[in-house]
Amino acid sequence: MEAHKREIAFCMLPKEYGGGGLTNAELILAAEEICAVDPGFACTVLVNGLALLPVWYWGTEEQKQRVLGAATSDASGEYLAGHAASEPPGTPGGTANFDAPLPHPVGIRVTARRDGSGRKYWPCNVGGWDGEGANVNLVVVRTDPDRGGAEGLSAILVERGTPGVTYNIIENFGHRLTPNSEIVFQDARVPADNLIQGTLGNGDLLINRNFAWSGPVAGIAAVGVARTAYEAALEWAKTYTAGSPHPMIHFQNVGYVLADVAARIEALPLLLADVLRFCVESTAAGARHSGGVPAARLGRLLGRLAAAVPTWRPGWATGRQQLWTRRADTLLGEPWVFSI
Repeated sequence: MEAHKREIAFCMLPKEYGGGGLTNAELILAAEEICAVDPGFACTVLVNGLALLPVWYWGTEEQKQRVLGAATSDASGEYLAGHAASEPPGTPGGTANFDAPLPHPVGIRVTARRDGSGRKYWPCNVGGWDGEGANVNLVVVRTDPDRGGAEGLSAILVERGTPGVTYNIIENFGHRLTPNSEIVFQDARVPADNLIQGTLGNGDLLINRNFAWSGPVAGIAAVGVARTAYEAALEWAKTYTAGSPHPMIHFQNVGYVLADVAARIEALPLLLADVLRFCVESTAAGARHSGGVPAARLGRLLGRLAAAVPTWRPGWATGRQQLWTRRADTLLGEPWVFSI
């Protein structure tokens, strides 16, 4: 509710539909600070964008007014949007092969007909706050079983309370503030108007475009987590002695490790800046996937680099009091200023 009040929950949506109108660069700045406190909460906000930005990109004006307007004007402050693309791994299906050129059952297998069944596994936000469903879920489905992933996928909107849709909550040890759930369809029916028209036979582009803007956000999330880990390790090294005459920081190897970690974390935002530049340039040039695949790959690279770093850089933490024990509600109580 506080995220809604502070206009963070839908900050990535355009202002004309009630959103914050933030650029990707501004969202990344915010994401790093949020992830320094809890990456799970940041993931929940991010998924609002994964679900609703495609409605802005490809939806009809009626869908934009109905769905985006409902999200940004919700008086309860609890509106949540889910994104359901991933499916259980298997043979020959599996989300990793979503754009495979072969027809069903390769790749995404959940199929939208007049009546149908299937499962999506590990999607974010879809179960809502109470396990009964998000206000609306964007679900990537196969609408043409005879075509491959580049032509046979589309996106539909599945609203809370749709008959034939149930949810199984997935426990998240590392992302406790992200409500992940399995979504199960059993003879579920949704109105034909809930098909996002611009995604018909174009679902692979939707997935890639979501990768394009969310890949760098995921990369900077790793930086935020690494920062907090670094500060915790640095404080530990300055105070823990292990029975020796001096704290650990005075031992050469410990100092070298901390210095190496700080240098890696300092380099990550610079790599990320190149990702953003590539995305902007490729989008301006009309690239079909808006740089999605390279951006996602480098986003994962950033994540791996930061994951290898169990600590954080003092230069970025000065005066910010980034502590393990700070909670999201504390952070949300502070004013937000976005700049590039």
